[in-house]
Amino acid sequence: MWSSSARLRKECLALSETVGTHPYWASFTGEELATRRMELKAATQPEAVAADVTLGA
Repeated sequence: MWSSSARLRKECLALSETVGTHPYWASFTGEELATRRMELKAATQPEAVAADVTLGA
């Protein structure tokens, strides 16, 4: 039997794999891919935008 935290971790890993390997991401490369992923992160975690650090800035 899974503990609630182990079950949640397993579910999060499965969801991350599903999202990360979705064919949508194959249409982007390099900086554009990073930008799209940050947009997704910002849409789900608005507080993460404030902590974003752009390389080379």
